[in-house]
Amino acid sequence: MLIAILVALGVISYARFSKSHGILGNLNRGFIIWLAFLFGALSVHREITMGVFLLSLIFPIHDTNSNLVGAIRDIEGDRRGGYNTIPVKYGVRKSVYLSLLLTII
Repeated sequence: MLIAILVALGVISYARFSKSHGILGNLNRGFIIWLAFLFGALSVHREITMGVFLLSLIFPIHDTNSNLVGAIRDIEGDRRGGYNTIPVKYGVRKSVYLSLLLTII
């Protein structure tokens, strides 16, 4: 139940605050998906094994990157909306380099 509450708080936080605060918004989205994965694992098993936990660590990295790529795609709309995303603040080129780094990790 705690994980479901944390996911809900993460979604609200993203919509109201973190999207407009650069990398914080991207990390927030990654955190939400990571918690959702753990919630699913706990709905099947009573505890998280080390293997499942280690596997789960790919989710925040992947979804942080996925959200960053979406922000690159939405740069003009984010700029008009006043969202200070990574692409708006640092440009597409640096955002692509960050995405590449997250992909390599």
